[in-house]
Amino acid sequence: MKASGSHRRVRPARLRDARAGWLGLCLGLACSAGLAQQARGLAITPTFSSSLTYTETGRGAPDLPRTDLVTELSPGLQITSRSGRVRGTLSYTLDAISHSSSMAASQLQNALNANFTAEAVPNWAYVDASATISQSSLSAYGQQSADNTQVNANRVEVGTVSISPYLKGAFGPYAVYEARLNADATNTRHSILGDSSSSGGSFSLASPGRTLLGWGLVGTQQHASFRAGGSTDNTRLTASLNATPQPELTLTLRGGTEQTNVLTGETQRYGNWGAQAHWTPNERTVFDIGTDRRYYGQSYNVNVSWRTAQSSLRVSSVRDASTSSTPNGVGQPVTLYQQLYAALASAYPDPTARDQAVLLLLQQQGLDPNQIVPGGAITSAVTLQHREDIVFTYTGRRLVFTAQGFGSSSSQLYLSDTQSVAAAVRQLGYVASLSYRLTPTASAALTGTQTKTLATSAQAGNGLKSLALSFSDQLGRRTTLGLSATYSSFTGPTNPYRQASISANLGLRF
Repeated sequence: MKASGSHRRVRPARLRDARAGWLGLCLGLACSAGLAQQARGLAITPTFSSSLTYTETGRGAPDLPRTDLVTELSPGLQITSRSGRVRGTLSYTLDAISHSSSMAASQLQNALNANFTAEAVPNWAYVDASATISQSSLSAYGQQSADNTQVNANRVEVGTVSISPYLKGAFGPYAVYEARLNADATNTRHSILGDSSSSGGSFSLASPGRTLLGWGLVGTQQHASFRAGGSTDNTRLTASLNATPQPELTLTLRGGTEQTNVLTGETQRYGNWGAQAHWTPNERTVFDIGTDRRYYGQSYNVNVSWRTAQSSLRVSSVRDASTSSTPNGVGQPVTLYQQLYAALASAYPDPTARDQAVLLLLQQQGLDPNQIVPGGAITSAVTLQHREDIVFTYTGRRLVFTAQGFGSSSSQLYLSDTQSVAAAVRQLGYVASLSYRLTPTASAALTGTQTKTLATSAQAGNGLKSLALSFSDQLGRRTTLGLSATYSSFTGPTNPYRQASISANLGLRF
């Protein structure tokens, strides 16, 4: 299929603008944090950790050193604001990694997870901003790694940034409105495969409050560009009617029209219709189920969450189009910090107190706050994705158990004239951690992960499994010592291996 004139190759200037925007946002977040240092509810914590890891790799992977001694130095910064005009969290770490083996070069890796909302004008103008930097696989069918320090040509650093200013208010007692602009960019280090950007806006008008009968009108426009692919446009207008027969139940019917050039390269018009049900039988249980008929067929989203004082369960299933080249697209996995933050909502209703409780719990249990379920791969086109997730958390006096599992399928909706039709990429994966506090300062944890990419008619599948046993102890109020042993196994046609490692880590919080 050849691209029409509406599908344009991303120009270098646009990519430079995306990078400039990413740097600008990071600087803006830092400036905002600096100006608000004295604000109530703001915590700024410098961190530093160092680790020494000895690794042995079995035969079968010629690109991996048989033995390696890895030194890692990791200065970092954590910012949390739960009150005032700017609210959100930022966690950044710079990893300096050195290998004793001549097969592995020294490298610097960045890790960032930031989400902020700023109230520019009280009760009217706001800005949502987020940024991430993480390691990801270029291809789901290439070699996979259980550790970011491992040598792997299939792994790259991916940075994303998103900024969305918006206005919201009311037209007297008649309607409420929201007008929003959005811009997103993704950049892949040393590769153009994952470079993409998107921009657009939306406007919504709806009846105020939760009434027996209500209405809504939403218009959206989005432009997406992929440096290794093409560009697409989508415009959508949707009207809705909703009914609230009971305070805890809302039913919605919607319909409208959509124009896009994703499927054929030529702009075409499609009819839309859908329905949604939102039910909260009590404050701890939520059912949210919806479906829509879109240009690519049926989309749907199912979200069910339930929590008690000590446990929480969330099940979700989503089928939707993604205009991002990020590894996970729709149905994003949550970090261990986010997982525990949601689970402790009953015990700590106040956001600031909950944030402090989660950070303390993670420190006491010796758990990684940025741990997520493994999986995903970079894309270079609009994709149709189907993803299912299950997340469970239990927190006791001494024992904490967390688990995440997912299944996903991703296929390209648009192919440029330089791409060929490929089968859907299907993956399964999980991560589970069981930690126990041995003393008021010491804890032990067992963590297991597995990711499997299923085979297609043209590609062989692969699988990665790892198991880690760790021990951590607080030597002082701000100092933590950690010891761990890890075993991982990768099976597949591309350099399979078995690897064992032991490591020691010293962490500081200032």
